[in-house]
Amino acid sequence: MEISPSDEALVDEARAGSRDAAGRLFDRHWREVWRAAYAISSSSEVAEDCAQDAFMRAFAHLGDYRGPSFRAWVTRIAVNRSLDHLRRERRHAPITEETVDPSARMPAPDAALDRALRDLSVDKRAIVVLRFWLGYSPPEVADLLGLPLGTVHSRLSRALTKMREDLEVNDVERA
Repeated sequence: MEISPSDEALVDEARAGSRDAAGRLFDRHWREVWRAAYAISSSSEVAEDCAQDAFMRAFAHLGDYRGPSFRAWVTRIAVNRSLDHLRRERRHAPITEETVDPSARMPAPDAALDRALRDLSVDKRAIVVLRFWLGYSPPEVADLLGLPLGTVHSRLSRALTKMREDLEVNDVERA
């Protein structure tokens, strides 16, 4: 039985020019990186572009990688690329029900929750998605977004309060 090399060993090989090692890193982490980009962007096409861009940037800057986790590093790049994309898009046109492909939207338990999530600012939505859809802990979210832990906690609290208020308004409107 062959023992799979660690990410650090593969990074060292990729730094030395091994395309095979880079390919193994890509194969090992593609799904997770794509899921993070998709969860932020709610678009499979944007997720594909941002995840690919994240790997291209990571491989181009392997000399800057300092560990301890290649997966966390490349995921952080993808999350940042997704956030940048959303910020650019919001400047040009608001995201509405009509502009988001329903088949590509991140699945939410119900339409009201989906609306409440989409109504959050990009920064707050990213934290909610990373925390509750992708299961990252608050310290991991802080690391992925390059934010202080206190900022993650406060944005998460404000986001959940806003979502709760939005959902309560929807419940009153339905009654």
